[in-house]
Amino acid sequence: MNAVLAPMAVVVLLLLLQVVCCVGQLGPTPLFPPEWPANFQVEFHEAAWYFFSITTTGKMYYDAAHNRSRTDRVDGKGNRYCGTIYPLRNTACTQLVVDGMRYIFFPEHKYCCSCCSAEAGCGILRRDWLHGAQYLGQEEVEGQMCNKWKQAGLQNNYFWETLDGVPLQIYMEPNEKITFRTETYAEEEINASLFELPPWGCEKACTGLCSVPGARGIS
Repeated sequence: MNAVLAPMAVVVLLLLLQVVCCVGQLGPTPLFPPEWPANFQVEFHEAAWYFFSITTTGKMYYDAAHNRSRTDRVDGKGNRYCGTIYPLRNTACTQLVVDGMRYIFFPEHKYCCSCCSAEAGCGILRRDWLHGAQYLGQEEVEGQMCNKWKQAGLQNNYFWETLDGVPLQIYMEPNEKITFRTETYAEEEINASLFELPPWGCEKACTGLCSVPGARGIS
């Protein structure tokens, strides 16, 4: 082989090996948008951007089998619902959806209120909420290769799922991003006591965005 061509052949071979390795990391293209499991629980990290950046952590309990869900936030200040009931307060907040109603309560204040009904857009996130979503391909997020989807709603919603079907991230453009800690993800029966209302009374209507028709959606 020509002395000049030999090094070039090595370079081409290395490039081909790199392409093969990269392709090997990708999974098959999904035919349809994913559907969420009937129940799961997972811890998360959340970042919100409004007039300033706010971060918090929390845990989600999703139980579509019984039409209920619960989301605990260590600090609800950055959430559109929690943060407009107690504005600019660093306080824990829980959103509880049971019996077709979304309730919001603040353990530190022993305060609970009724946000709105499922008919008004406050029910649990449907298992098939990605129905009709646009597939945007595969990309790496948090060190894991994921399938990415875009679903229009009150805003554009982007969803990343690992290649083995674990929810990883939701971005509600342009304000909120939830990143699930996949190592805490578990599909298992959830203790029914977690969906009980607090004893403080939750009949009163919530203030803030809960009282604004058209401001409801994923949160």
